[in-house]
Amino acid sequence: MVEPNDRKPKWLPDTPVRFNYGDFTLEQAVGAIKARVQERGGHFEPLTPLKKADQLRAEERYQRARSRMTSDEGLKQIQEEVAVLIRRVESQVDELKSHGHAGLECEANPSEHVILRYQKVGMIVRWIQRWTNSLEDSGLFVEEYNSRLLFNSELASKTYIRRPTIIQTDQFDPDISRAFAYGWKAVKGTDDFISTESLADHCLIKFIDLIERDIKGQVEREPYY
Repeated sequence: MVEPNDRKPKWLPDTPVRFNYGDFTLEQAVGAIKARVQERGGHFEPLTPLKKADQLRAEERYQRARSRMTSDEGLKQIQEEVAVLIRRVESQVDELKSHGHAGLECEANPSEHVILRYQKVGMIVRWIQRWTNSLEDSGLFVEEYNSRLLFNSELASKTYIRRPTIIQTDQFDPDISRAFAYGWKAVKGTDDFISTESLADHCLIKFIDLIERDIKGQVEREPYY
C-alpha cells in the first residue's frame, strides 16, 4: 500500500489520468502511462542488481517484523491497537452526539469490545483472542444486529424479549504495514493494510449505514406474535 504524500511532484497532474481498460491492452495502458509521465518531466529508472538487493533486504526485514507479531511484544502492541480502536469509536460517538445525534449510544470495554445501539439496531465490535500467546482463531469482529442491544451494565435489570440476530459479520485480522505500523486487514476482500484509526471510522460509518437501512425499512426482522 502506498502511503499518501502531500509533497506531490509538480509534474503530476491535479486530476488523475484514467484509461478505459476496454480500450487498451495491458501493454498499451502501461505504454500510455509511461508517455504521460515522461511528458510531465518524469523518468523511469531500470532495475539494477543493487536496487534488487535493497528490495530483498527490505522484504527480509518486513517478514521478520511480521513473524514478531506473535511475540509477547507483538501481542501487546495488538492489544494496544484494539484499545485505540475502541476509544476512537467511543470518542467519535461523543462527537456525533455533540452535533445533535443524541440517539446514538455506546458502551465500551477498551480491551475487548464496544457496543453501539440506536433505536432498533445495534453493532458490536469485539476482539477475540482464544489463546494468550497465539493469534490462532483470533480476530476483530464487526457484528451488525437487527435489534436494540442491551449494555452489559443493564443485564442485571433488563432482559431480551427475543435474542438479537446477527445480520452481518465482518472480520479483520492484525496486520503490519511496510512502514512497520500495526493495523488490520480484512479477511474477505483486498489485502490492503488498514490503519487502526481508519478501521474505527469504517466501523462507525457501517453502523450509520445500518441505521439508514433500518429507516428505509431494509432491515429484515421476524414478526412478533
